[in-house]
Amino acid sequence: YFKILDLIMSNPNEDVFVVCGGQGASKTVSILELVIQSLLNSEKEATVLSSELSKMKRTVIRDYKKICRDWNVIQDEADFNKSESKHEYENGSYLDFLGADVNDVGKGFRRDILYINEADKMDIDTAVQFISRAGLTIIDYNPDALFWGDDYINENNFIRLTFEDNEYLSKSEVKSILD
Repeated sequence: YFKILDLIMSNPNEDVFVVCGGQGASKTVSILELVIQSLLNSEKEATVLSSELSKMKRTVIRDYKKICRDWNVIQDEADFNKSESKHEYENGSYLDFLGADVNDVGKGFRRDILYINEADKMDIDTAVQFISRAGLTIIDYNPDALFWGDDYINENNFIRLTFEDNEYLSKSEVKSILD
């Protein structure tokens, strides 16, 4: 969390940030925490985009809801609009979750913050449609192979994380990764 926050805060002129890391690096949770914090601090519109909404419901949205419950941002499930995969905040901010597997899903909308989760699984044309309309974009990916996101990397907007950067990772998962 703090490494990603420092990267963003230290480079206010950047509009795209690239976070690379493997299993257990806490990319998703840390970025979600930063997005939630930003939405709580001022009225903003944000989107979490992934290649498949159905997969995101089992992973990213579950993480999001857990963080929100822990932070008392969501009191109960009724605070989260399941049918639209959207959460509206009391201050007027909102966060929606979109899957790129649906044609024309939100491509034309402007947003303050865009988080592309597992960007390496998305095609470049779709990603560029969203990135070009966002004030700030954070993309994350696993370092399996080169992909379009590598073209966005410069000396001011990139961070590589590993499981060693996640102080909350369970000992059993650390052992599994090391094995």
